[in-house]
Amino acid sequence: FIGHLPENQRRVVFFDTEQSTFHVQKVCKRVAKLIGHVPNNFESYSLRKFNPAERLERIEAFIYENEGLGFIVIDGVRDLVSSINDEPQSTFITSKLLKWTGERNIHIICILHQNKSDNNARGHIGTELVNKAETVLSVTKEGDFSTVQVTESRDISSSPFSFIIDTDGLPMIADAPIKKNKRE
Repeated sequence: FIGHLPENQRRVVFFDTEQSTFHVQKVCKRVAKLIGHVPNNFESYSLRKFNPAERLERIEAFIYENEGLGFIVIDGVRDLVSSINDEPQSTFITSKLLKWTGERNIHIICILHQNKSDNNARGHIGTELVNKAETVLSVTKEGDFSTVQVTESRDISSSPFSFIIDTDGLPMIADAPIKKNKRE
């Protein structure tokens, strides 16, 4: 994947809400290996030790106190609420994401696990995020292969693809039988 961020918005920020700092560092090292150098516009933050309200407060403060942001990943958006099935909290978080993207002109990717039984995004927060998202990707794992496919899109969709993790811990495109998502 190749992105094209505006010249004045090249900062990429990764917020992780549940992994230890060790595992967040592994993500950063993987990014550096994939692109062949340590990027000077990439930052990561581990928010595991904070409660949901504190995580949300820190992310929002960062977004409004920093210039040049273009791309943000929130790995564990479910950890910004105390209950994934609380409708008001889910609507509140979704509204915050819409506000940040609109006011700051940034792209935000949220990672949320799927229900094991039906591959839908978990809880009411999942429903709200899917309803407002530009694109929803589903990643399913079978054996060594992980398959990525678009389940919802407001724009041009992409073809499914599969990848494996190589011996260096890096993702690598791989030929695997691609099964259709249950929603298709």
